[in-house]
Amino acid sequence: MALLPRRLQDGDLLLRALSLRDGPHLRRWLAKGPPTPSVRGWVSLWLWTQRTLTPAYVVLLRSRRIGLIGLYDLELGLAGKLSLILGRCRRQGYGTRAVRLLRQSLAQHDVVRELLAEVELPNPEAIAFLRSVGFEDAGVLKGHRLLRCSVGGR
Repeated sequence: MALLPRRLQDGDLLLRALSLRDGPHLRRWLAKGPPTPSVRGWVSLWLWTQRTLTPAYVVLLRSRRIGLIGLYDLELGLAGKLSLILGRCRRQGYGTRAVRLLRQSLAQHDVVRELLAEVELPNPEAIAFLRSVGFEDAGVLKGHRLLRCSVGGR
């Protein structure tokens, strides 16, 4: 298994490895994302993000930060849970492109075979999005819809 590249690009969309300079933006991105620790400063939040999401990429559109994508609960060679957080840039295809770039890189570098996603119910928009990028239902557990997809597929 090789290391993942620090930059993945599709035209004007770039996934760049999360860096310290992205720290101040994390609180805004994570406000509606996965549960985060109660921290006061962005440095603590950045450190938590670096430990939790592996890999973690900032999503940039024409050099402007628009969100975050990464994996958590990563089991090398097996699976990782996808986290994608886009701010006001939803429903414009950027999430689809970001997921496609990450999946291609994960497959190319043989990091995981499968991606998982957990969506707190009700959230039909997130479930529809994940289905549109190749995820399939895997059940419901404790108020969350579970979805999965093969990294090598679609």
